[in-house]
Amino acid sequence: MAYIMVRHNVKDLASWKTAFEGDAGRRRTGGSKSAQVFHDSEHPNTVVGLLEFDTADRARKFANDPALKGLMEKAGVLGDPEITYLDFVERSAN
Repeated sequence: MAYIMVRHNVKDLASWKTAFEGDAGRRRTGGSKSAQVFHDSEHPNTVVGLLEFDTADRARKFANDPALKGLMEKAGVLGDPEITYLDFVERSAN
């Protein structure tokens, strides 16, 4: 499995979350298997998303989609996102 970790600041967490939830179909079509969303405990408008893909190529294609930047702007993302590509190594219960 391959993952994208995206970190960015948003104007308003609730508004961003509504936009993110409304984009589920595009994420699925782009190859995302699942998505987890976190926010910084001390800075609630700092959001981290972890999206799972079956291949690294699909993850990179999704993250480099030119439409994504416009969608992020409409959702209230401030500045450029920090995107990290991750390869799955291991899952542990503890």
